[in-house]
Amino acid sequence: MIISVTGVMSVPISIANYRERKILKRYMVMPIKVRDILIAQFIVNLLMTLLGIMLLLIVGKVIYDIKFLGTIFSFTLLLLLCILVVFSIGLLIGSIASNTKNANALSNTIYFPMLFLSGATT
Repeated sequence: MIISVTGVMSVPISIANYRERKILKRYMVMPIKVRDILIAQFIVNLLMTLLGIMLLLIVGKVIYDIKFLGTIFSFTLLLLLCILVVFSIGLLIGSIASNTKNANALSNTIYFPMLFLSGATT
């Protein structure tokens, strides 16, 4: 849920907000490229997601004494792949939505069926 909230809810709304407030348009006249702004947005959300996952794993280990049966390498690889896929969905929503309200509606339309159909709410 941490990955999907950040990737499907936060990323597209931030990008649509940048577009709606014409922040991306202002950056076009500066030496910095819009691509760099989007990469920075991606990295910030990636770091926040990784921090949330680390906190979740620490709390799970301390309170629930979870056992880790796999290898760290495979877990990290699959985690990064999952983050990349979900964030790409968020970037797609952000590129389609014309304003923040549309981005929020599209994000909710995609996020909640994903949440309920995944079994995370049972």
